[in-house]
Amino acid sequence: MVGQRLKGYIQSCGLEASDVPKVVASFVAAKYATWGAFVVLGVRYQPLRCLVRPRQQQQSWRLPPLIVAAWDHAKQRFGGPLRRSVGQRSASKASPPARRRWRESIFRRNFVKAKGAFDRAKSSSWYGWVSDKYWYLSDKLAANASSSHLWSGVSSTLRVNPGNLALGFAEGTILYKLTFLLTAPPELWLIVKLFQKQRAMAAAEAPGRPVEATSADAAEPSGRLVEAEAPGRSAVVPAREPEESEGLEETHIGFLAHVIPWMERVLAATRDIEELSHH
Repeated sequence: MVGQRLKGYIQSCGLEASDVPKVVASFVAAKYATWGAFVVLGVRYQPLRCLVRPRQQQQSWRLPPLIVAAWDHAKQRFGGPLRRSVGQRSASKASPPARRRWRESIFRRNFVKAKGAFDRAKSSSWYGWVSDKYWYLSDKLAANASSSHLWSGVSSTLRVNPGNLALGFAEGTILYKLTFLLTAPPELWLIVKLFQKQRAMAAAEAPGRPVEATSADAAEPSGRLVEAEAPGRSAVVPAREPEESEGLEETHIGFLAHVIPWMERVLAATRDIEELSHH
């Protein structure tokens, strides 16, 4: 059920079920603040534009000089016999200007086919495809923003070009969506820590309320003297220190065993709180 993982995570951190709405409201506010920061970043710097191929480079692809030179060479080498054979077949059917127009139409059609094949070969990689899509969508978005009265009014108020404003808004939204799993869990964790601190301060100020010891305080530190009991007498002997390599390995394993479940709980709670914020 949606919300159970969030409730369990909050209660495992020492908070109560009544704190769930407060945590959700704080997370939604932090989420929209992060979204706004990404939008400002997109409008100001347009970081995605720096990652795609420049428009001038893409336009140079669409004018392939090698294909034109190869076509001219082939036309000069094989064009004479072809023109003579075509002229012999169509001499009785068409006049010289008509034959010239027919040859020009054939040349243009073949050139368009070769040009399209060249463009497809150049844009066959994912990077070229993404760059083409970016420039196509940016031009379309800029045209729509320029024709919109809302974007024109907002851009005139902010003194920003309508196309750049719309494109920056789109880039900021895309960056926010792509980095959500990197920003949302730390935000939720910080919000929970803030509520934990507030509850601890309220508990400390409350009169006559005992302070509970945490499990970390109750744990025995390494290196403490351990009392060894024997029949009829008791002796205090030092605890056996593990070797350095074994101690480091156990420390790493213990750290991962603690961190990985914690990260899973935070991610599950983040998914729950995101679903709750959309309802």
